[in-house]
Amino acid sequence: MKKFVNTLQSDKIIYRSSLVAGIFTIFALTVGGATYFFLPPVIPLFNQMPWGEGRLGIREAIFIPGVLSIAVYIINLFLSITAYDKMPLASRIIAVTTIFISIFAFLLTLRTALLVI
Repeated sequence: MKKFVNTLQSDKIIYRSSLVAGIFTIFALTVGGATYFFLPPVIPLFNQMPWGEGRLGIREAIFIPGVLSIAVYIINLFLSITAYDKMPLASRIIAVTTIFISIFAFLLTLRTALLVI
């Protein structure tokens, strides 16, 4: 565990990427929680599906992007720290990719909430 924390603190790119990704993940969950009681029973969350009921999800589905972002954040942080000794560049790429995933999760949650409210 000490090696994990030392590696995280020693590389600025991985540290800042994990910090920014964590902030956007918290923002996504906060937007979902703040708008939860104002949402209708079904929301259009699955926009790649054809028109109809396939596009709709229940109100609790507003938390799906945030929860998936948390899962990806934890997995990618673990992967980037464990692979740092052998492949520092790959670890940094994984960390930066986590930022994009959390930003997109935040934007999806925000866009869906603003669309419906």
